[in-house]
Amino acid sequence: MNTLLKTRRMMGMMATILLFIGTFFVRPTVYAADASGLVTIINEWAHGGTGILEAAVNAADDSEVIVTGDVTGATAVSLALNIDPDVVVNWQANLNGTATVALSGDGEFLMTDGNIDYLGTSNFAIASTGNNAITVNDGEITGGIMAYGANNIVTVNGGTVTGATTAKTNNYAISASGTNGKVIVSGGTVTTTGGWHVIYMEPANTGLNVVVSGTGKVIQAGSSEAVSTFGSVEVKDDAEVSSISSYAINVKGTTGTVTISGGKVTAASANAVVYVENTANTGLNVVVSGSGEVIHTGVGNGISTYGSVEVKDDAVITASNIALRIRSGTATISGGTVTSTAFEGAGISAEETDSKVIVTGGKVTATNSRAIYAGGSNSKVIVTGGEVITGNSFAGISLANVNAVAFISGGTVSSVVTYSANTVVFISGGTVSLVETSYGANSIEIRKSGSEVSFIAGTSNNLTASPEGASAVWAVEGGKSGVHYVRNSNEGFLETPGITVVEILLYTVTFDYNDGGTTAALEVDVEDGNKVTEPANPTRDEYTFDGWFAAGASNAFNFDTPITNNITLVAHWTKVPVTGNGEIFAPDFKIFPNPFTDILRIEGAEGSTLQVINGNGVIEHIQKIENDNETLRLQHLQQGVYFFRIVKDQKMFTLKVVKL
Repeated sequence: MNTLLKTRRMMGMMATILLFIGTFFVRPTVYAADASGLVTIINEWAHGGTGILEAAVNAADDSEVIVTGDVTGATAVSLALNIDPDVVVNWQANLNGTATVALSGDGEFLMTDGNIDYLGTSNFAIASTGNNAITVNDGEITGGIMAYGANNIVTVNGGTVTGATTAKTNNYAISASGTNGKVIVSGGTVTTTGGWHVIYMEPANTGLNVVVSGTGKVIQAGSSEAVSTFGSVEVKDDAEVSSISSYAINVKGTTGTVTISGGKVTAASANAVVYVENTANTGLNVVVSGSGEVIHTGVGNGISTYGSVEVKDDAVITASNIALRIRSGTATISGGTVTSTAFEGAGISAEETDSKVIVTGGKVTATNSRAIYAGGSNSKVIVTGGEVITGNSFAGISLANVNAVAFISGGTVSSVVTYSANTVVFISGGTVSLVETSYGANSIEIRKSGSEVSFIAGTSNNLTASPEGASAVWAVEGGKSGVHYVRNSNEGFLETPGITVVEILLYTVTFDYNDGGTTAALEVDVEDGNKVTEPANPTRDEYTFDGWFAAGASNAFNFDTPITNNITLVAHWTKVPVTGNGEIFAPDFKIFPNPFTDILRIEGAEGSTLQVINGNGVIEHIQKIENDNETLRLQHLQQGVYFFRIVKDQKMFTLKVVKL
């Protein structure tokens, strides 16, 4: 063999080795300047099998390369295509064997017909290390698609992509490891029958990276998950996602979400249909809306998450065990139906501390169990609308841990049962057929009647608390309106959405009559900044009233003064001098009748002067007594107590007289 031939063979072997390394470890170094360059590579590919691939530039579009032909038993490592930007490889051929279609560059690989049937054990039918868009409109791929590139987008609009092969039973149907990779299934079927996931997105990719829409189907017919991702998943339109032996959707990242606005997501094993598994992912995890359905056809949970879930519109969640299971988050039901059909399952189970269930519409039901199970301490169930119904002897709402609360202001609830100590049931509206608090020590039922929505703190207007020994008053705590309740050791505050409690600052004005204890002090509560009403002037035998005085004041209190603190006002009195009448009046001196109405008579006081003084010490009438028998006409005086002061020869006599 001549030296030239040996050299050529050596170069051929080296090229084969370099091509193998480039396919699996680095970006391929086969460059295509344009579509015609790709045509040459495909047409001259030494595949090692039988048949040929034929590539040609599309006569109508010189940026498109159309690939046809049939190759079986290909033994080459790969068909390496470095596709330039703006170039499309339109695959319509049939390829069978252990060769991988190895993509690189930034152009698009489009499959519109044919098939790629990978029979190897160490790779995938299609593997991309570039930023290629990989689109399947029709045809069949067996052996899966692996997208290593940072920006790969794999779109399946039709056809079939299957992961598992007869030689490699464990294989993803589609996997993307790039940070911005994305899988879109809008038609066709993506499936696998082995032990690997149908669609798997690597941990670095945490955005919205899987969308199943249109009539697309993602079906796990083996023993793993249909969609497994560290990012977010969206299912809509008439799409289907299902797994017969594990989760249909498993979101593993700390921020991943699942949005189901249409289509159907199902599972049949003991695992949940939708599982958000990361305990640090406590935000809004799952939204099921529109006509979306989450159905467990076996014995398992519908949705299981550590964060929050929203169910609305005409959505359906059904499971034979727990339809919707949350840990520390909030389940908000504004529409649709959430149903459990199992014995001792639950429509919704809120299982950890401070978890919450809010029902504003829709329906939460359990045909053979509890509709809502509040199993976490301090967990709360709020029902303002919709229905919470159980079809058996279990509770519609079960308060099963310490300090759990049910707040019902609307909707229909079949029953509320407290199974744990220090639980609270507050009802201000809606229809509740049964409340049972006897199972939980110190549990309280509080009912608010009437339509009023504004109350004063410290009052119990429209509130009743039971059983006997329980109490509740309106309160403001931490800037929130609610009810402060007490029953033995069960004391706390419950916020009452939709009800306003006004905290009014009151001061006490104390009126001290200062009459030797004859009259008890009068206490009046006055709102901060308001004025206190002056009481009627008091009376006291042998004294005139001088007014109400604050401590240390030299002037009487001004009742136009706003009250801004507690204050005591003391009555001041002036002693009225009294002398006998023995020296100045005849023995037959008298004033009658006493009490009187308008007219009275005075006898035996001739030559004296009469002063009529009211309870404030003001002289209201003066009259000269000229006759021994004088008529006094006093109809102008108001009813009350008066002091008649009779003066003669610088001597004085005072008599208390009452006008009726």
